[in-house]
Amino acid sequence: WDCVNPQGSAVTTGAGEEMVELGFIASGGRGLGLRGAALSGSVCNRRVQYVKTIRMAADDGGDADAVIETGSSPDLVVPPTSHQMNALKDLAIAVGVFGTLKVGLGPLGLSKFSGFVNPIGYYAAWLGLAYLPFVVNKDRRVDISSMETRKSTNTDLVAPEGFTNCSPPPRMEAKVYDCSPVELRNKFFTMAKSQPSTGYLSGDEENLTYAFVQTTPLMKYPDVISVQFLPSGQGKSTLAIFSTSIFGQSDVGKNKARVDEWLSKLD
Repeated sequence: WDCVNPQGSAVTTGAGEEMVELGFIASGGRGLGLRGAALSGSVCNRRVQYVKTIRMAADDGGDADAVIETGSSPDLVVPPTSHQMNALKDLAIAVGVFGTLKVGLGPLGLSKFSGFVNPIGYYAAWLGLAYLPFVVNKDRRVDISSMETRKSTNTDLVAPEGFTNCSPPPRMEAKVYDCSPVELRNKFFTMAKSQPSTGYLSGDEENLTYAFVQTTPLMKYPDVISVQFLPSGQGKSTLAIFSTSIFGQSDVGKNKARVDEWLSKLD
């Protein structure tokens, strides 16, 4: 985070994990005039204390007074655990169990049962295959506004009226929320973190678009959920959300049920 004094020299702040420390170097102490200097920062992975405004004034004697106001930025939000970490954890557990049993049965005189361990190895291999699409394409966010077509059998779409000309059209119109897009994003992140087998995939802070992955409990079939938060006038906001399955031609209504459940919990 940086601010610039009237003479044009940069004053750089150092951000630690829990707080921000500020340091100023002044020559002569005359008329610093840093009134209302603005500080900005990007979204972080934890909530920190930040400096909101700085007001400094100096008299002819060179004595300066400073007023520093601090607070918690609404833009600092903790996203859910990444899908990459969830997938690697599941894969490590499966490989660890397979290797331990395969090696450990021999010394115990139970080698004849080693064939029963093979399905665990097959399961570990499947987990690797299920994660492969996200190695090939790490982002997988969908630009909902420019989407032209979608499958009707394994996707679901809810969006504001006129936001997309996709065919088939959105199943229903998204509601309007009595908060800003950033506040709605924060509430959505909090809700998503509470969902089972859900990981954060990627995001674009400038356009407030994000992607999440939710997997089935055992076989880890992945579904990608793209969401964009939009202003709706008068300090309100809305969203567009698109849920799609990576594998299979039919989701037996799972994506629709997920979107309905997530929007219900967001309320």
